[in-house]
Amino acid sequence: MRTSSPIQVKEISGDHYPDLMTAQAKAVKNMAADFAAIIRRLQADGVLVNVNGRIIPNPERMQNSE
Repeated sequence: MRTSSPIQVKEISGDHYPDLMTAQAKAVKNMAADFAAIIRRLQADGVLVNVNGRIIPNPERMQNSE
């Protein structure tokens, strides 16, 4: 399974982009890839499961924690 590097959050001054919408558009691609990697990792760890095409908390794991 492919793994990604840890997510790093870095504050960038507003001087790099002309406006908020441009800054957000630049961030979307990386954030989406990181979010997908987190979901895959949680599935691999058994925290989340795919049930009928929906990613949900693993019901078996939740029953065991009660």
